[in-house]
Amino acid sequence: MSKKIKLSPELSYFLGFWKKRKFKKGIGIVGDEEKLILFSRLSYELKLTPIGKLLYEKNAVYFYNSKLKKFLEGIEKEVEERFRFINEYSSNFFAGVFDSVGEIKKSIYLGRYDIKEKLALDRLGFIGIKKGNSLSIKRALPFLAFISPNLKIKKVEVER
Repeated sequence: MSKKIKLSPELSYFLGFWKKRKFKKGIGIVGDEEKLILFSRLSYELKLTPIGKLLYEKNAVYFYNSKLKKFLEGIEKEVEERFRFINEYSSNFFAGVFDSVGEIKKSIYLGRYDIKEKLALDRLGFIGIKKGNSLSIKRALPFLAFISPNLKIKKVEVER
């Protein structure tokens, strides 16, 4: 009997990271070496796939798990509801999104605009503004303070 998949803060991070870099096969991402290594490490640490079951292609890493994929896609459809409160789940989710496609220029940008993420950010009080294909975060410093404890790639120091 397989165990039921439950959303956790760590799985929320994984979802945010994966969601923006999906590969066409299985559960996987496309990206540079740093992102592929992080995805691989998370897949093993969260026990999402057994060691040795990751598959690699040029600039991509993936694995197959239809039950997990269905679960993640279900949560993905409910982003604006699931991550609308200031808590560990939403902090981890948006840290994953930021590590995946975030940038700091004069403001903070999340690439690959998504209306559901914008709605969740608005409900969290950070207000996202569409700028081309990106989302600019209006309250940049509070947003960074919110996600910084859970960042795994783009470490930022924010005085609290």
